Amino acid sequence: MKEILAQLHQIKVTQNEHGRRLTNIQNLLSNRDRNPPVTQSYSFPSQFFPLKSKESMKALEEILKDPAPKIALKKLLSECGGNTLEDCLELMAKYLCSDEMLSQHSYHGRSGKTSFLNQYPELNQVVFDSLSQNDNAVPVTRKSVDEAFQKILKRGADRFGKKVKPPSKPTSNPGNISIVGAEEAQ
Repeated sequence: MKEILAQLHQIKVTQNEHGRRLTNIQNLLSNRDRNPPVTQSYSFPSQFFPLKSKESMKALEEILKDPAPKIALKKLLSECGGNTLEDCLELMAKYLCSDEMLSQHSYHGRSGKTSFLNQYPELNQVVFDSLSQNDNAVPVTRKSVDEAFQKILKRGADRFGKKVKPPSKPTSNPGNISIVGAEEAQ
């Protein structure tokens, strides 16, 4: 009988402790609802994107250390569209950076280029989170994004190379070709 009373007393003490904890949790939740955290809205200046210099990329990386710009950029990028992971990522990259900027980066920093992955971790996370919000961009895994982003950077470099490359000169000028006998037919 003494054992049963001791156990009953222990149960009562435990129940009282749980009651106090539950009351504390309820108070915390009700206070949180009355005083929601203030989130500042942020909007990027017009003409901010596409980024055209490494300095502007670094500045964006610093800006993204604050939550408000990070949320704003996630929203912008998630609205870029696309039907596949690669399409979505390409549209995001074109929105964010000029082809010249993309041509100066490789994903891992090979060939003497700047590493997009290591130099801009905040931006990479925002891109990843934005892709995760897009139903068309599946599967969104770190591996699938890494593989696709490497291709996107290469395509940007290729597009930039075509813009900079002077047009090739034709070996013959088809406009100066005369057809023998054309004058006789008239």
